[in-house]
Amino acid sequence: MVTLSVDGLLAGVPALVGFPPEDSLLLVSLGTPDREGYTLDGIARMDLRDVLADPARALTLMTARVGDTPIHRLIVVVAGSTGPEGDPPSPEAVAPISLWLNDHGFGAVDLLHLSRFSAGARWFCYDDPGWSGTLSDPRASICASAAAAQGQVIFGSHREFLAQFTPASLADRARVAPLVLAAARAVRTEEAEDNRAALLARVRRLDHAIAQARSGRLPVDDHTIADLIGACASLPVRAAMLAPPNDELARAAEALWLALWKLAPPVFAERLAGLIVAHALLRGDGAVANAAGDLAVATHDLLTRLLVRASRVGADAQNLSVAFTTAARDARALLAKSAGDASAR
Repeated sequence: MVTLSVDGLLAGVPALVGFPPEDSLLLVSLGTPDREGYTLDGIARMDLRDVLADPARALTLMTARVGDTPIHRLIVVVAGSTGPEGDPPSPEAVAPISLWLNDHGFGAVDLLHLSRFSAGARWFCYDDPGWSGTLSDPRASICASAAAAQGQVIFGSHREFLAQFTPASLADRARVAPLVLAAARAVRTEEAEDNRAALLARVRRLDHAIAQARSGRLPVDDHTIADLIGACASLPVRAAMLAPPNDELARAAEALWLALWKLAPPVFAERLAGLIVAHALLRGDGAVANAAGDLAVATHDLLTRLLVRASRVGADAQNLSVAFTTAARDARALLAKSAGDASAR
């Protein structure tokens, strides 16, 4: 939870979503009803043109993403413009947004416009034009400082943010694919033979790779990469990886899953995207969780589908943390019990 003034909230948006939104609509769910200080509960973003083209569809998706906790107030931010002159969208153009929200039970709504997420930009309230101000420097916001302390990268634009989810070249993926398929066959054999000791060893190799990633050392050897990707053929192994051993390793785990995802064949890439979703949700990073979820929307894997669904409905991070930690602990204990290994976490 973060308590912020209106200016602090607006200035903190780039850190909260990972980039400064342009021509966007943002829904910010707040836990207190006054304008002096807000408890930030959730945030969702969508391209402004998509919202204005079909407000009902867009807002249905966005309100589902701002959280499964009670919403006491919504700050709705229209960021950017819709015309060549750079003017704010007219009150008539944005009226359907407030109307839809009010019709669906969101009574406490403040509809704001902000020209851009940079120091000195003007913001105002559509319903109360006298309620206005200029934005302080987002780079000096409380949220930006917190993001920096956690090692989070704030990208320069939405395009730059999405670029991190660019797969490796076709040639690189083709080179690794046969090794991944061989590793996956070995995993399926281990499962068929109930060789839990071998599966537990795969969990430990993944643990080691996450520890290495924490120091900035991601796997580069094709056989090592294929072994780690192939481990995702096992549901118990993936369940064991749902929650990192401690919070400090969550970002390192995400870095590993993303590096493996870039080289993985499609079926395995979907499962790795699911793990990215899980760890991003644990960190409260909805932007990464939703972007990773978009990579696996067509998956038939049940666990991945559940993880993507959790990101879409704005599931509470604390509740997810308990569920993921319990699932990971139980999976490790199950593998260790059969393997005669009492050291499982």
